[in-house]
Amino acid sequence: MPRATQFSLIARGSVLSEMFQTVPAVPESPSDKISVDSGEPMRRRKVILVGAPIIFCAACQLADQREAAPAAASKDAIDARMEELKYSAFCTDASAKFWSRHDWKDQHDASQMTSYTSHYNKKLNKCLVDVHGISLLSGQNKVTESDHVYDALEDTVLGGRVTLRKGGPNGEVEGVVVVKDSNIVRDEKEKAAFAPWFQDLMVE
Repeated sequence: MPRATQFSLIARGSVLSEMFQTVPAVPESPSDKISVDSGEPMRRRKVILVGAPIIFCAACQLADQREAAPAAASKDAIDARMEELKYSAFCTDASAKFWSRHDWKDQHDASQMTSYTSHYNKKLNKCLVDVHGISLLSGQNKVTESDHVYDALEDTVLGGRVTLRKGGPNGEVEGVVVVKDSNIVRDEKEKAAFAPWFQDLMVE
């Protein structure tokens, strides 16, 4: 090695030795040691390294919670739907038994037609049956159209409506009688409120 190069290396070594001698004594604790390369305390690095996994885990938990929330809501919706289907199936069977207990099933007169539909009303938690009938009034060219909603299990009527029409089922309305809780509704305001209430029985 050339002598100039050797002298340069020796000179640099001397300078570095003097620099290290001027550095204050470093604590013996490993956690308090100073990094000469970066000048950054090791303790701060450890805090950052320890804190990073905690933040990462918290973010993972938050992400899992966000993913779990829609899944739980979806499961609740499915469970509610299955519960509703179970009640609907029960109501279908109860309505058939209700129909068989009455003489409507034996009516085969062409002048009188009767049918029924069933519905499980979630709001009332009742199995309801709407009995629909059309009767031709002999010699009067008139028909009566009736709808009565029954509780299939209690065999009681919640409400009913009888409409008298001239000339057929689609003819001019001559009169309407409405019944609620086995009583004829005569007050005009009560009649006006009856229509939406009665329609909702087989929808809610």
